[in-house]
Amino acid sequence: MPGQPKFEGFPVAILESMSKGCIPISSDISGGIQEVVISNKTGFKCEMNNNRAFAEKIELLHHKRKLLWEMKTN
Repeated sequence: MPGQPKFEGFPVAILESMSKGCIPISSDISGGIQEVVISNKTGFKCEMNNNRAFAEKIELLHHKRKLLWEMKTN
């Protein structure tokens, strides 16, 4: 619903995917995501409803494999 605050509890699915080497790219909403996803270190947080930002982060990891590897090992 527009205008309604967004909140995410503890992001178990994100932790499970990170344990397999996936880099999380998520919306920057309050809750557990802010504790788990540390921007530019363990993943990326994008502004809510900004699909371009999500695409740019995916493209960044595709072209910068060294960064991808570093973030996977973090």
